Amino acid sequence: MQAIFTEIEAEFGDIEAEATRLREAIAQHLSVRPEPTSLAGWKDLHVFASATEKVYTGCERIMARIAALIDGAPLDRGEGWHVALLQRLANPYADIRPSVISA
Repeated sequence: MQAIFTEIEAEFGDIEAEATRLREAIAQHLSVRPEPTSLAGWKDLHVFASATEKVYTGCERIMARIAALIDGAPLDRGEGWHVALLQRLANPYADIRPSVISA
C-alpha cells in the first residue's frame, strides 16, 4: 500500500510544477496582452489549454489509482467513466476512505 502514496506524491509534484508554469505563462500573457487573433495570442491559448489538460489528467490519474488500489474497485474505462470517477471520489467509500473531492 505504501507504494501508492509515493506514486501519488510524485504525481502531485508533477501537477504542481505544471500549474506553476501555467501561472507564469498567464502572468506573462497578461503583461503583454497580445491580440487574441495574433499568432502570439493563438500560441498562448494553446499553451494554456495543454497545461490545463496536463493538470486535470494528473488529478484524474491520482483519482483512478485511489479507486483501484485503495477502494479495491477500479472503474471500467468505458463511456462515461470520467463522470463515474468524479462521483465515486466525491463520496466516502465503504468505510475505507472519506470523500477525496468536494462539490
